[in-house]
Amino acid sequence: DEEVIALNTKSRIPQLYDSNNELNKDYLNDFLKQQRLTIKDLVQIIKYETRDKYFSDAFFNTKYPEYFANKINKYNGHNRKISYIAVDIENIIIDKFLKDNFPNLSVDLREYYENNLNNYMSKEKRNVEFFIINKDLLNDKFVPTDFAVKEYYNNNNELFYQNEKRSFLQFNFQEKSEAENFLKKIKDLDKLKILEYSKNNNIKYNQFKDLQESEILSSLSDALFKLQINEKSKIIETSLAKHILILTDIIPSYQADLDEVKNEIKDIITKVETQNFYNDLLNQISEKIINGNSFKSIADSVNIDIRFVNNLTRDYNEYDESEKILYLNLIQSSFTSNKDFVSDIININENISYVFNVTNIEESKALKFEDIKNDILNDFKNSKRIKITKKEIEENIKNSNFIYDIAIRYNLPIKENILNTNSKELPINLTKKIFETNLNENTYSITNRKFYISKIDEIIIEEITNLNNDIFLANNLRDSFGQELMKTKKI
Repeated sequence: DEEVIALNTKSRIPQLYDSNNELNKDYLNDFLKQQRLTIKDLVQIIKYETRDKYFSDAFFNTKYPEYFANKINKYNGHNRKISYIAVDIENIIIDKFLKDNFPNLSVDLREYYENNLNNYMSKEKRNVEFFIINKDLLNDKFVPTDFAVKEYYNNNNELFYQNEKRSFLQFNFQEKSEAENFLKKIKDLDKLKILEYSKNNNIKYNQFKDLQESEILSSLSDALFKLQINEKSKIIETSLAKHILILTDIIPSYQADLDEVKNEIKDIITKVETQNFYNDLLNQISEKIINGNSFKSIADSVNIDIRFVNNLTRDYNEYDESEKILYLNLIQSSFTSNKDFVSDIININENISYVFNVTNIEESKALKFEDIKNDILNDFKNSKRIKITKKEIEENIKNSNFIYDIAIRYNLPIKENILNTNSKELPINLTKKIFETNLNENTYSITNRKFYISKIDEIIIEEITNLNNDIFLANNLRDSFGQELMKTKKI
């Protein structure tokens, strides 16, 4: 309904309406311009949000019954006491296993190398030339003269008219009777004594300084802008609370003189002229790219220096931290580009753009077996260490003494800890497995070249908890609804 949309629009953007509840067309135009929206866009956004809220409240605002929620919360909040050890993979002994199972190791290494060739490739490298268009570096060219500043001021005098501003105290109450009692108590008190009384009686209030009428809710501003300094308002009721306002200061409206706004005007003119030049520069470059001009001729025509980076790889990091965003973007773009193909203008943000050209590509290729034989041997051994240890653990899942046997074998201390699902002391994947493992059983995880082996010693569930019982099903219901919708609707 149009009234519903209008009410929600006013709620979202109260400044759109003046004190007479009429549409403030000047503010609306400024707002749409700043947000780069049309009036149709704005109405569609409010319509969608309004429908979405009604729909969600009607269909998805559902939670588990308290009995189930208590069980879930207890489980989600429970702790587990564990024993664990961490074995360096390289320290796992497999000499006898290799000797018994791989008598011709060099042949097996060659086969392992060929089966895992993707792990033994050189990095693809690219040579890239690029130039940057940085709007911030153009500002100095467009600082206006004093004459231009004065002319702008004279032609746009109304922009520098300062509306009246007011400072005030706002006291907030839930019940009208509380507000009435407060008014009686402060009837003859000055500002300092009112604040002291409020503090002693835990009365909530806010202090606002130098606000224009358009910056305040109309229900409050109507009353505020009729007060005299130190005058108290009557009780004002809104959907949020009951309010009492005390006006503390007034800055009358006035026409700012040129000296007062000179720097502001300089900034305005500089930004506008710089933006116009920047946009024109980007248009020139785009046109030259479309016309097939060479990379060098484009850079020379706009007098921008070309930069070069050789041997660029996907994990390249030899750049200044201040240019990290640029290089991360350049790496991603250049590795999806063909050689000798001038890119379109790529905008990193509203101030920085760049153009690049890949001048050389060194393809990734397999490293020679002989050059990396030691690395292959280490990888081969580690793969067997992991395989053997995994098998041994899985064969001893229910063996409560297994962790002690491993600790003795490798002369390692057994550590103890009490964890919850959010604990960060151990690797995340190990913690997840621990909470999926039964009491007195073993589990494991491999992280950072370490084999973690743990045993669940105790499951601790508190009988009395202060956890919030409410568990809402909105996300689950939304997912189910979406899946069913996809079956019947063509997207």
